[in-house]
Amino acid sequence: MNLIQAFSALLNGPAEIVGEGYKWKRSVLMFAIIGSIASPLFLINLARPYQGPLPPAVKIISQRGKIVFGVAHIGSKKIAVARFAATDGAVYQLADDAGLGSIRKFENGNPDVQLQVSGFLLQGGKGSFWPLSVISPDGEILLRSDRQMKALRRARNPFGWKLFVVYLIMAPFWWLSFSNARRLMQRNLMQ
Repeated sequence: MNLIQAFSALLNGPAEIVGEGYKWKRSVLMFAIIGSIASPLFLINLARPYQGPLPPAVKIISQRGKIVFGVAHIGSKKIAVARFAATDGAVYQLADDAGLGSIRKFENGNPDVQLQVSGFLLQGGKGSFWPLSVISPDGEILLRSDRQMKALRRARNPFGWKLFVVYLIMAPFWWLSFSNARRLMQRNLMQ
């Protein structure tokens, strides 16, 4: 019996061949396989809202207004949301409120002050608003363009460190499965 046959036996073999704890061994291998295949798909789906062309290929929106923070209720969950309400009446839903702590702090102390906000719409103009820079009326930079572009590049990349972490979590399940397959091979050789 080779390694491939041992894995096949762990997945599909009868209990007599796999041995004691066959359901647990099968479950561990199934989790490793499904997790390894599904994780990249899940991460691609998480990165989808941040895709699309970047400036200068898309129009930059630069207006005065307020960034309004709130909470959305989705089922039983509460999710922090932020919107940019421009002085011309347009309201843009922000992709997320991550990195906006300095703006939240500023607006808590200055509730009636309008900010100069520059950003663009993700997904080729059909997605959420991504702020590039936010400047207070006295010229204080509350949100820097270089940091925002770096954060956007991280959010757009479905792989990198996120996939590494997921595969690091999957590693013990693969290790257990390889260990179980080797024991099955050795037991088969002894018979």
